[in-house]
Amino acid sequence: MQITVHLEAQLRQAAQTSRLVLDLADGAVLETLLQHSEFQQKPELLSRLTNSSGGFHSSVLIFLNDQPVPSPVEHQLLSDGDQILLLPPISGG
Repeated sequence: MQITVHLEAQLRQAAQTSRLVLDLADGAVLETLLQHSEFQQKPELLSRLTNSSGGFHSSVLIFLNDQPVPSPVEHQLLSDGDQILLLPPISGG
């Protein structure tokens, strides 16, 4: 199946692209993204997304088809054609 991952702000800079199109096996979950070669080849992106356990950092906001993904995000099942948006933590002042 094919999914599209949209990256914003610092994640876009770390990946040097705003979008990744990934081919995943049927039955893949969000956690699968972090093990995909497109992410593994971008260590700066991975370091901004992952926690010390290798899962998604809790401060990263994840939207699946324009809907926020509730915790735990790692077990969220993906489907062909899904659109994922990853947002880093943003602070202001």
